[in-house]
Amino acid sequence: MALKKGIDVILLYRELAKQAEESAKVVTYQTEHTFGMSRNTDSTETKDGTAQTVGAIEYDFSSTALYDRESDTIKMLYDAFMANKEIEVWIIDKLKKDTEGGKFEAKYMHALISNYEETAAAEDNVEVSLEYAVQMVHQDGYATLTSEQVEQVQYAFEDTTPKTTGGGQ
Repeated sequence: MALKKGIDVILLYRELAKQAEESAKVVTYQTEHTFGMSRNTDSTETKDGTAQTVGAIEYDFSSTALYDRESDTIKMLYDAFMANKEIEVWIIDKLKKDTEGGKFEAKYMHALISNYEETAAAEDNVEVSLEYAVQMVHQDGYATLTSEQVEQVQYAFEDTTPKTTGGGQ
């Protein structure tokens, strides 16, 4: 049995208005996210028993990351919150590839950031917590995940010899 691990599920973001201009971006140092869905129900007692009415899907979607001072993505998310701009969000499972192996299982949605919070305890790293107001209903599908997006936090292996520019050593 293969258990799904949180480290294999990442979030990518893009400002909706810029989808023709740029690729989705990763927030480095993501620590956790929560993606919950629920429906309100209303029951009516009838002579034959209870009749249930089920409402639309409502989301409980939030994320937390360590604040990377150099992150263009955190700045974009802050700016989107301040200007009330809609963003695109992908929840991508890095281990679930499609049958051709080129794309990864994903949930895709349009959202507004409904809460932006920076927590700065004296002895800890600053954390950025976001809550999202998902528009309509998310869509399931498969998304491209480039090696740069997967390994954004990782650095490349370097040899022990001096590094020179121009490709030679």
